[in-house]
Amino acid sequence: MKRLSEVRKVQRFGKSTLMVSLPAEWVKVMGLKPGDLVRINVREDGTLVVVPHSSTVHREESIVEILISSKTSDELLRRAIYTSYITGHDKIVIRSVDPSLTADQVQGVRSMVRALIGAEIVEQDLSKIVVQVFIDTARYNIQNLVSRMINIIKSMISYLNAGLHEFKTSLFRELLELEFELDRVYTLAVRYTYVLSSQREQESAEELPLLTEYRALIKSLEDVGDTLSSIAKLVDGDSTFEKLARILREPIAEISDLINYSLDVMMASLNSRNVLLANKSVDITAELVSYFSKLEYSVVKKVGMEEYPKVRSMLERIRLACNYLQSSAEMIFDIVVASKGNRIDLTMK
Repeated sequence: MKRLSEVRKVQRFGKSTLMVSLPAEWVKVMGLKPGDLVRINVREDGTLVVVPHSSTVHREESIVEILISSKTSDELLRRAIYTSYITGHDKIVIRSVDPSLTADQVQGVRSMVRALIGAEIVEQDLSKIVVQVFIDTARYNIQNLVSRMINIIKSMISYLNAGLHEFKTSLFRELLELEFELDRVYTLAVRYTYVLSSQREQESAEELPLLTEYRALIKSLEDVGDTLSSIAKLVDGDSTFEKLARILREPIAEISDLINYSLDVMMASLNSRNVLLANKSVDITAELVSYFSKLEYSVVKKVGMEEYPKVRSMLERIRLACNYLQSSAEMIFDIVVASKGNRIDLTMK
């Protein structure tokens, strides 16, 4: 429904009750009638949120139409579909002004739809494709999506370790599959934050003030995954790294253990909303970056000049992943502290 902005007068009802009438258009859209219940939520900034108590009320379906021609590149079309998805549209209608879509455009739509959780092609003819997004936002919350992203990253690290130990192509390919799944969850999380900011439902009231921090957090986690996948692409099938596996295996395993530990502490602090634990996760990731610098120096000393550039390239990617992880920990600290409102307890027990 369209946004409403009105100024209404507070009326006196009886001796001690003040009242404000509900907008007629809003009442009609929500399907309310006399005697129905509404939920009232008061936020910390004083904003009063009123939503129907009935869980059967849903937001109006959002439809977007994308007009293309035969000259529209499939890359541009894919980007438009992606943006339409993350900004919360439920139905995406792709329509060509020419008699038919090109073969590349059709394949581009299909590959993009496969990358979007809950999206399916429900209608198709020569000049039109309709994509429906079957996502019930009420089934998700941003914290669960963050948890899913962290678990995928931990799995990626496990496959990277196994890949360097056994040097099997299949292990590196599985890591890339996990990165594809991480991107899907990331995209859904971004969509969730957009829909959440527009719906402002009572169940999600706690998350609303922290949407900016959550968006920064999920972006940092996605960057960690992208960096890990770039390591797999760099190493996969390269005989130079296979020869250096003995040198790289132990330091990579050490840094991986530290990354996994930091991820566990980050998730625990986010779930418990424990400020001291969140601060610990920031300290751990800072130590991780420092520890990696020492580890990098010891590894570089053991390789020859011929292998140095490739090893250096891989180590730089690991360093970048550690930096993104540190940013993620800082975002979680911000979220945990902000969730405490006007009272932040830093006492040690």
